[in-house]
Amino acid sequence: MLLILITSAIYFALQVESIYGGDAGDLVSAIIVSGVAHPPGYPLYTMLGILLTKVISFGTIAYRVGFLSSIPGILTLIILYDLIVYLSQRYFIAFLTSLLLAFTYPFWLYSEVVEVFSLNNFFLVLLLSLSIHYLKEKKSKYIFLIFFVLGLSLSHHHIILFLLPSVIFLIWQNKQLISLRHIGLIFIIFLIGLIFYLYPVVSSLSSPSINWQGPPTFRNFFDLVARIGYGTFRVGSATMHDPILRFLSLWAFFDFFFKDFRILGIILFVIGFISLFRFDKKIFTAIFLGILSYLFFLFYASFPLTENFSVATYERFIQPLYILMTVVIAFGLILAEKILSTIINRVLDPDKSELVLRIALFCFLIYPAGLFIQNFPKISILKRDFTAEKLGEDILNSVPPDSILIISTDNPLFDTQYVYYSQKKWPKVKLVHLSKLYSSYYYDQLKKDYPQIEMPEMGSSPHETVFSFIEKNYGKFPIYSKLSIDSKDGIWVPYGLLFRYVEKSDTSLKETEVISENERLWASYHDPLSGSLSQYKNLMLSDVLKSYSVSRQEIGYWAAKKGYYLQSENHLLEAQRLDPRDVDSYVILSQVYLMQKKCEQAKNEIDKIGMIDRDDSRSDYLQSLNYAVCFKDKEKAAFYEKLFEEKRRGKETPLKKL
Repeated sequence: MLLILITSAIYFALQVESIYGGDAGDLVSAIIVSGVAHPPGYPLYTMLGILLTKVISFGTIAYRVGFLSSIPGILTLIILYDLIVYLSQRYFIAFLTSLLLAFTYPFWLYSEVVEVFSLNNFFLVLLLSLSIHYLKEKKSKYIFLIFFVLGLSLSHHHIILFLLPSVIFLIWQNKQLISLRHIGLIFIIFLIGLIFYLYPVVSSLSSPSINWQGPPTFRNFFDLVARIGYGTFRVGSATMHDPILRFLSLWAFFDFFFKDFRILGIILFVIGFISLFRFDKKIFTAIFLGILSYLFFLFYASFPLTENFSVATYERFIQPLYILMTVVIAFGLILAEKILSTIINRVLDPDKSELVLRIALFCFLIYPAGLFIQNFPKISILKRDFTAEKLGEDILNSVPPDSILIISTDNPLFDTQYVYYSQKKWPKVKLVHLSKLYSSYYYDQLKKDYPQIEMPEMGSSPHETVFSFIEKNYGKFPIYSKLSIDSKDGIWVPYGLLFRYVEKSDTSLKETEVISENERLWASYHDPLSGSLSQYKNLMLSDVLKSYSVSRQEIGYWAAKKGYYLQSENHLLEAQRLDPRDVDSYVILSQVYLMQKKCEQAKNEIDKIGMIDRDDSRSDYLQSLNYAVCFKDKEKAAFYEKLFEEKRRGKETPLKKL
């Protein structure tokens, strides 16, 4: 009861009122329009979200959907507590271990923000618990419950499949209890759990605005469920598959585990492995198989851990491992208790030893309390943070009312999408998903949503299709995009957070108007550092900064080429403020100073490049250029040119080996 009170009070109190970024905007948008979210569609989650938004009448839509994170998070902890008590009869250790998981950063974070992972955690621990109960009690009801829950969980998220080695192993121990009659019933019960996959089929019949399946054909349904567009069980279709990079994903997990559980967690996990092996070899094997299986997933998925967004994506998928490893840590605490008991009994009288042992165990509460103190500032600042939502608002406010807005990449796309469908303030803006323009079914959807748009024939390539679409509608609507797409007939001019497409033959474009419009737009935008990011940069949310800083770089670069050096400098300095680690801002600004013959200022910017990344050869090239053109120092120019060539050759050699 105390565990329920503590976790409920904290989780409900800190439940986030807006979207956190990443996939959240797409998930909530699909719920708003009763549509189909991105693959694999998450039908169970979508249907539960639709129900919650209708039953709960208070709070933002994102807040209401957020109960699909907080409630499963609490239930996961309750079932984990019950499982540890069932195995060990150690109530205090079960309480302590459950609190430990509750306040680890990823588990706590994804129990507060809109995402699918908390519900997956619930299914994982429930399946594990039911399988262990079946192993111990040998009752048929558990096998039926296992396959019903497995069907439900697959209607939610496919990553549950990596728990199957553990589940199958535990079931196999009592295989003699399963008759042919049971197999038929088990299959029917499993299909009942999967019945929620009828939702995307039924939903797509009405062609909702958010529809990643298209018409309800078998091929479309299969592609959705199997994530064909992304690559089944891979983070994306374009990810790299170098074995070294995959092993780095495994190393990253151990780095995460150390930072989240600290050295005490590692010690308890190691001795817990020994303790669990001695306690029950079958349960040890099941947990060990689960850990190996999810480690293999991290290896196979090929997470490109190169920037905040990809690291944040990786962070979401380590939670199943944390749950399994927390069970092991519980047995580490049990062994620690036995060791302490032995030592205390040798030193103290029996009448005192029991009290001292209880006090010593009570001191272990410092461990989860320490995690709470460490992570509370990072989590609590998100409750009323609207940074991701404000990005969507700023993007939509960048375009005139009757415009086409082509949007892409997860945070800009999904954040904008959520604002567009939840606030409904931009009815005349035609919101177009760039990558879906390559899909024939999306044409019918756009015709339904925006009948004024003229749809071309599908091109022979995605690039040709996009520009056929632009050419058909240019002149009828202003066309804006988050990305500038190569074109021989037109140019993309920076307009705030976006680009506006202008044909080269269009003489109406005035550079002064572009500059003044950009100044107006940037003055109207929210400052992304005015919210939680001013205190702590939670990974997924911090990717929002990139949208602002890169757009500042774009207008800074454009303004410099046109000779508006003061405006260029101001934008580039703002880009540096938003993202001090992005060397591109310093590279561009140093060249702006070079063009103005501001030698010392250029040198200062170039020096910063080297301070951020010593291996970035551009710093040596720019220093060489600065000393040659600006300082007129041929000796130093030659020195830096030599450094540049050495670094460039050093990079080429390993590339040839690869």
